[in-house]
Amino acid sequence: TLEPGESAFVGAGVVHAYLAGLGLETMASSDNVLRAGLTHKKIDVAALLECTVYDDSPVVRPVAVPGRGGQPATIRAEAREFALALAAPARAGGPQYVTQDGPRVAVCTSGSLGLRAADGSELAPTKGESVFVPHSAGRLEVRGDGEAVVVFVP
Repeated sequence: TLEPGESAFVGAGVVHAYLAGLGLETMASSDNVLRAGLTHKKIDVAALLECTVYDDSPVVRPVAVPGRGGQPATIRAEAREFALALAAPARAGGPQYVTQDGPRVAVCTSGSLGLRAADGSELAPTKGESVFVPHSAGRLEVRGDGEAVVVFVP
């Protein structure tokens, strides 16, 4: 069970499922997803059993590290391919700045936001909408009453 703002890292080959609520799943580049059930999509039991990692270790729960100087909190999991920024400008008392370079995806998880890139482009996503931010956009200013998760390449 996760509370808002909490995270869990699920390694490759570990069976997992969402039963209720909103969960944002970020995964490294992959050309395979095997389904175990609870879906109308193809289920390949033999392949699933072959690839499943049977491990009863405790769940890895990366903790958000508070940002400084107008930057949002960040979550770094065991994956080298991605990290998360948790932007909540209203809670922070003003705009927050995602300064990480590279391509990013911003997902508005509540309210509405104004996103302004260093290249001058602006977007206003609302709850449930996502935005691709190219590397060339530069620093991203996040403002408004909403919250967002920004996935970036560390």
